[in-house]
Order: sequence, then structure tokens, then C-alpha cells
Amino acid sequence: MKSGLPKMSAPNAQPHKETTLQQARRKKLKKRIQEFDAQWHQLYDLCNDQESRTRLAELREQFERQKRGVSEPAQAEVEVAFSLRKAGFSIAFLQESDARTADLECWLDTDRLFVEITAIIPNPSARRLGRPGPGLDSADAFPEGDIRQEAFVRRLLARMAEKSRQLSRYCAPVLLAVTIPKDELLEGGPVIEEKLDLQRVAGMLTTTLAGIPQLSGVLLTCWNVPAEVSRSNVRLSQTHWVTRSGADVALPRIRLLVVNDFATYALNNREVQALKSTL
Repeated sequence: MKSGLPKMSAPNAQPHKETTLQQARRKKLKKRIQEFDAQWHQLYDLCNDQESRTRLAELREQFERQKRGVSEPAQAEVEVAFSLRKAGFSIAFLQESDARTADLECWLDTDRLFVEITAIIPNPSARRLGRPGPGLDSADAFPEGDIRQEAFVRRLLARMAEKSRQLSRYCAPVLLAVTIPKDELLEGGPVIEEKLDLQRVAGMLTTTLAGIPQLSGVLLTCWNVPAEVSRSNVRLSQTHWVTRSGADVALPRIRLLVVNDFATYALNNREVQALKSTL
């Protein structure tokens, strides 16, 4: 029979370690909130049309809920918009509607570009149990034993196919921005437990995009995923990337841009150069 008395713990044992981890997570979360707040206010000042401000208010409410699967996509949308604005694009947020629309309408002088922003978020319960958690579908879950590069690539290609069907009606270039977010809200550690082979991933994305003319390019941002050391300096002309060490926590570990030369509405050189500056 249980006595009901709490178990005694040795000094400096697990409870102390958990407290330290909790403090570290709170510190990361505080910084995450500060970064979001600074970017959000700049965008709110710059985007003075009613539709953009309504959407920004919705994103702020979603982020402040600090709920997995809700806050991360909101932050990703603000981060991408902020990066594009710094790259020289004029941007406007598009309201969600019953008909699927892109998230941003961007202009570089007279050149127009639509941007769809999406986040791929693993669920800790799916990692343990091999099934999606509440609020997440199977395309967003990484089953136990399958949290590897192959699983990530399958999820990425599936998301590309899904978004291309939703965005097929646009008569202008469409960029798909995919974010693998920071893990302050994730209990299971990094999204991918092994390093990402960027040359291989870039090659697969280039080949896949050739069959998806609705998408003009893919911008991939990985905040906590390290890149594998390249075995060759050879790169496809359609691919551009920047990698960083884990010490630089203010910027993502990986940013990869893949341009679709076979797109119905292709990115022009000025747009590509501006997008490269976001890397």
C-alpha cells in the first residue's frame, strides 16, 4: 500500500536538473516572445492597409496562446514577412477565406510575387506513440523510429504537392516558404535527429519542382537542424543555401532557396537576388 508521503530526493538529483531545464526554456521563450514582438510592431507600422492589420492582429492572438501547432505557424508567418520586407519587397498580408489563398502579396517595384507560408511541426506524443496528437494530422506527425531525414523529405514533398493544388489559380510567381520552427514549445528536442544532407535535399526539391509548375520556388528555413558537411562544392544552379553553427541562435541553422526553372510563372533575376539576400 502506498504511504502517500513524497519520496525523498538526493541533493542535486533529478528535481534540480528539471528546474534548471525549465529555467532555460523560460529564458528561450522570453527571447522568442521579444523577437516576435519587435518584428510584429515593425510590420504593423509598415503595413497600414486594413486587411494586413487585421491579419497581423490574428497572428498576434495565435502566437500569444503559446500552444503547439498554433503559435509556431503564426511566428513563421511574421518571420518570413519580416525577412522579405528587409530584402526590399513591399508586402501585404492576405486574409484567410473559404477559398485557399496565399499568405502574402509582395511587390518588387512592378513585379508581383505571392508567398504561401507553412510550418512543419512534430508532435511529442506522435514521436512516442506513432500517431498524431490532438489538432495535428498525419502529415504533421513524425512517428517513433521514423524521425529521420527520409521522413522529413516525405513530409516536405507532401506539403509541396498539397500547397501546389491550393495555389494553382494564381497568375503570378508563387513562393512556398516552409519553416521548421524553433523548439521552445517542443518537449522532444530537435525536429530531425540527424544532420540534413543539403545537396541531396536540394537535388530532390529541384527534381520535384520540375513537375509542379504552380510553384516558382521553395524557401526552406530550419532553425535547429544542423547541416551535414558537404562532400562536394558542386551545386545546382537553381539552388542557394546558407548554413550556420548552433552558436548563432538569432538566425536559423539552415536557409535553402530552390528556384523552379519550369514554373508557369518563373521568378525573375531581381526577385531571385532579393530572395537570396534573405538567406
